[in-house]
Amino acid sequence: MSRLVGIGATARPRRLSRWMATLTNRIQRVTAADAKAVHQLRLQVFANARDFTVAAPENLVWSERDSGDIVLAVWHGADPVSTMRGSVLKNSDEAKAEFECSVPASVKFPALLLARGATRGDFQGIGLNSALRYHFLSFTVGTRIQSIVGVVNVGAPRTRVMARLGYEFYLPNMSWGSSLKHNNGVMVAALDYSRIINACSLLERETRQVLAAYPWQGETPRFNV
Repeated sequence: MSRLVGIGATARPRRLSRWMATLTNRIQRVTAADAKAVHQLRLQVFANARDFTVAAPENLVWSERDSGDIVLAVWHGADPVSTMRGSVLKNSDEAKAEFECSVPASVKFPALLLARGATRGDFQGIGLNSALRYHFLSFTVGTRIQSIVGVVNVGAPRTRVMARLGYEFYLPNMSWGSSLKHNNGVMVAALDYSRIINACSLLERETRQVLAAYPWQGETPRFNV
């Protein structure tokens, strides 16, 4: 048994563990090592989007912003098939710059912006986006985050799920969007912190099978608030 103790013996299990992780269905935080795969997923999904057109595809490239924020992905074996990014917005000015539209005074800050959501076509409609949203919402419990925010296309299918979770939707007074060209206009979506616990419970029930099939892997990320 003494032969198992040493650098060579401990390195092999670690390499094996990393290799097996690439074959395991899971949800985990994305690192720069996975940047190329996530970038390709974003490009593929956004290029085929029906609700909007990407005016500047180069903005989808993995950046320092991604490394500083929290990006999650659902991995099916070695491939990311769904992803979402969470960014902390400190005030309404940061939100306006991010949304490229006016922000209602009722939205509370600091807020968590969920964006860059993309799910591969053959994996859409099974709840992967909701599973990622569940994890992000659960990460905010007990933090100083006051709301969850985002920009959605008017009439987008996901607004039905968001409405059940307790999101409120606002049509902006002004919009100067240039990064994304929304076909039907945009709405600002906001979920107040007081509704997050109930939203998490609902998402957990509705995505139970997905969460079991793609369990969380890794440490719980913490927001810099």
